[in-house]
Amino acid sequence: DYNYWEPKATILDTLKFNQSATTIGNNELLIIHNDEFKRLVKKKKGEKVKKWKGDLPAYTDIQFPAGNEYAFFTKNEGHVSSIWFAVKEGKKWLQPIQLPEEINTGTFNGNPYYVSDKNLLYFSSDRNGSKDLFVAKLDLENNKVEDIVPLDIINTPNYDEINPVLKSGSFYFSSNGHANFGGFDLFESKDLMTLNGIVTPRSAINMGKPFNTNKDEFSIDKEQGQFIIERSFYTGQKWFIRMNPLQQEDTIYYEIKKVDLSEHVD
Repeated sequence: DYNYWEPKATILDTLKFNQSATTIGNNELLIIHNDEFKRLVKKKKGEKVKKWKGDLPAYTDIQFPAGNEYAFFTKNEGHVSSIWFAVKEGKKWLQPIQLPEEINTGTFNGNPYYVSDKNLLYFSSDRNGSKDLFVAKLDLENNKVEDIVPLDIINTPNYDEINPVLKSGSFYFSSNGHANFGGFDLFESKDLMTLNGIVTPRSAINMGKPFNTNKDEFSIDKEQGQFIIERSFYTGQKWFIRMNPLQQEDTIYYEIKKVDLSEHVD
């Protein structure tokens, strides 16, 4: 219900970046911080921190699980995207490491979401043609994949599933293959199954309005009761939308009656 949520939106290109930044590895990777948005960008030696604009940078999908002790991101080189991670040692970030071939198979592997207490990495990959979702159990210390499972129950043939998130007992993702309002919509699954330590969704439902519109909703995350959505309009502009549940003080009760229509026919 639109009346239950108070959306606040900002165009991504107009977000104001502060001057805080974290260097990863050999000073070529710089995490530019904003109060509501983080993105990994490539930094040339001696270049000052600048507002990100224009085309997507070479490094995207930055995620900081485990209290900022790890950083996962997608590295885009030409038409090939792969998933990397970096480890923080003290106050210093070590050189980024590419995840094994079991993860980085195909031309696109991205949208990493790591659940640190379960050692699970959810990600999207085009290894089967369209973009599907997978989950891998990782041994990060040795950079090894212990197991990898496709999320076949929610993956759709010939369509794309992207941006998985497992948080607060729910699994979220975006898809243009399930029943939707148009383009990519956001989906949620609270029906989860755990087998051999791997958590997978057993079903998914469209989150409906106001989360979804006839535009593209690419990603969703939940922070302290708020939902954060990335939405794209047909103009090509991308919006960063924060939705807060409103406090409803009044409750309206409805009485439902069964009506015999034959009594009202002339």
